[in-house]
Amino acid sequence: MPSARIAGLTLLISKVGWIAANRLGQGDTVFGADRHGAVVGRAVSLSPSRSIIATAFLGTSAAFGEFSSVTRILTHDGASLQLSQLIESDGIGDARFETLTHIEEESNWRSTEELVWSILSGAAAGRDSNRIAIKCRKSLADMVPGLTKIRQFGGSTYSLLDRSDLRDALIRAPRATLSTIGELWLRNDDDARLELERAFHPFAPIYAAVLRQEGKGYRFQYDSLQHTAYIFICDAEEPPPPVGKVGCACYGTSRGDEFLIEWKGTDWNPIASGFLLASE
Repeated sequence: MPSARIAGLTLLISKVGWIAANRLGQGDTVFGADRHGAVVGRAVSLSPSRSIIATAFLGTSAAFGEFSSVTRILTHDGASLQLSQLIESDGIGDARFETLTHIEEESNWRSTEELVWSILSGAAAGRDSNRIAIKCRKSLADMVPGLTKIRQFGGSTYSLLDRSDLRDALIRAPRATLSTIGELWLRNDDDARLELERAFHPFAPIYAAVLRQEGKGYRFQYDSLQHTAYIFICDAEEPPPPVGKVGCACYGTSRGDEFLIEWKGTDWNPIASGFLLASE
């Protein structure tokens, strides 16, 4: 049975949208690409490998994700590369990968609340069990009525967000809600981009899916080819091409739990953080 080793925060596309591998249930359906390039869902088996592994990051202009350092990713020509080998190679900038970041119509955004709440809680300036305060770049609360309350403290602007309000807003208007959160939390108008710390990288494919569904362009950029502290989500006139060169590939600074994902059939590969997993 084909299988791959991934990190707990590698994102998969399920019928409830993007979901972290460490939150996926046994036998859940995730989306991948078959040998004809069609995106279809298949049931997968996911289990902890009981290994503590070095993590690795891979980014192109279209996608960015966290993986195990031994994860193998399909290249644009059907070959595969193990991330540790890519990171340590001399031709790191020459590798090309196909990316798929669009949320399929069969999916919805139900899983997004838990993932986004976890991301925002980690970035919050203050929090309790059901409310957080996020330091804002700008005030756009009126884009989604009832989502946030804007307050000024010490010359800085903060958005007060209740988890129940986030849940309700995602049910009513998921794309507008996620767009609002990205804009008020991360927008740098001077450089026409969102500036996302790498620690909160799961927000990147979520936001990319929003932009694709709204027909908006973007480009991911990074500090350098071999390291980045930020994912810059830059404004662009068109979406990025489906095949792109490596923009960044590097090891993570921490170790984490590794998961084994297994699926049936050699004619299909799961989408993971926008890339296509290759079997070991």
